[in-house]
Amino acid sequence: MVKGGPRAQGRTLWDVVGQQGGKVAAIGVPMTYPVWPVNGVMIGENVLVDIDQQAYPLDKTRSWAEGYLSLPSFYRLMRSAPDRFAEESLLLAERRLQILQEILNRDHFQFVMVVLDEPDRSQHCYWKHIGDNTNSLQDTVLKHYRVCDTALALLLEHMDENTSLFIISDHGGGPAPGKYVNFNVALRQAGLLRLRQTSALVSPDRFVKRLVCCLRESIYQRFSHHEVMRLKSLLPRPVKNFFLDVSQNINLIDWSQTSAYRFEMHPPSEGVMVNLQGRQSAGAVHKEDYERVRSDIIAALKDLIDPQTGKRIVREIHLREEVYWGEHIQDAPDIVLLLADGYRGGSGLDDLISEVPETTLHFWNGEHRMEGIFFAYGDKIRSGTRLPYLSPEDVAPNALYAAGISAGPSMKGHLVNDVFSSTYLVTTPINTLSLTKEQSRYLSRSENDYPANSSLSSQEEQALVERLRGLGYIE
Repeated sequence: MVKGGPRAQGRTLWDVVGQQGGKVAAIGVPMTYPVWPVNGVMIGENVLVDIDQQAYPLDKTRSWAEGYLSLPSFYRLMRSAPDRFAEESLLLAERRLQILQEILNRDHFQFVMVVLDEPDRSQHCYWKHIGDNTNSLQDTVLKHYRVCDTALALLLEHMDENTSLFIISDHGGGPAPGKYVNFNVALRQAGLLRLRQTSALVSPDRFVKRLVCCLRESIYQRFSHHEVMRLKSLLPRPVKNFFLDVSQNINLIDWSQTSAYRFEMHPPSEGVMVNLQGRQSAGAVHKEDYERVRSDIIAALKDLIDPQTGKRIVREIHLREEVYWGEHIQDAPDIVLLLADGYRGGSGLDDLISEVPETTLHFWNGEHRMEGIFFAYGDKIRSGTRLPYLSPEDVAPNALYAAGISAGPSMKGHLVNDVFSSTYLVTTPINTLSLTKEQSRYLSRSENDYPANSSLSSQEEQALVERLRGLGYIE
């Protein structure tokens, strides 16, 4: 699970700018609950568990936070009442726009970062209605983009000749995949995974799974996230583990005879883990066989074909060290796959390909694409340039360079000269931007930077899980 606040490693952009003396505002950025002290104002991500940990400084930002965050029942409407959800979503977007204007008018900030998740939310729920002249929701996505356009105009009004504006999306959007790729089936066919029961004995387990899934769907339609969270908090851990095992078919796998298994990721990505001795609780693969098993996984999956259409399923396949780095790389899947459009990972054990239920596509019919956007504007920016391929890691060093601040050695990414005008590159040489030893230490956040009560409780962690599930990031 992705945790916010004290679990986030390193320094954010606004931490670095604030440590240089700049007044900052960070609004609605993911993984910022609970908030921490900054040189300015901060409204955490939309969790709404404890308002006291949702905004900083609380005495100045409480009313903003209360207006900016959605109610616990908000995402329940996504499934149960899509028309009302569209109305409430637009009202929330307009309310956030008003709060953004109040914040910008309150003070002069050297750095402002605001996350507008309206396009993401609307595309997930209303993609299928785009261009459908017979449906009243056909322009819902467009309406959400118009709110963002208004926010853009507001930001432009507050810009001067020394201000640079960056518009960034970390992913694109498109139709939701209609097919599950059940990678555990492919791994079983390759001899890398084995089921613990014969087919005759599996039927009762699958009947139990259908009951569990129906119960789960009924609960999420009837109760808010907070109500579900409180219900789960009353369940013993063995009961929680039972529901997880059944819903993901984990209980059907013979772990003593399994070398690799599916690792759920958000579309269009998917992962595979090696069942490694000493790492997994029921590990079956010796450490000396780790690389061989990874090679076997790649060989089994890289040319996977949809038997129904003859199309390739896997666009790219990578070892984890080709995608991730850092001290927590051991938490990443051993193999990372990028799937072709139209597919997402599934947990089935019967057929390689299965259909995504219409009941799911009814409320979740748009999904992420790998291609995001990067726009830059201002007097320091080179006009009319089409940039080369950028990665999300490139955003931080380029934004900081625009502010005349070095990104420091702990930040990944590259400074892209084509972003900036030749005048700015000459007058602000990169090699002159360096942090003092005192400033550099702030690029690595420690637990001492947080209030004593800022660690996540089990209730707060569960709230984050529920929000991620409501957004479709986890099952």
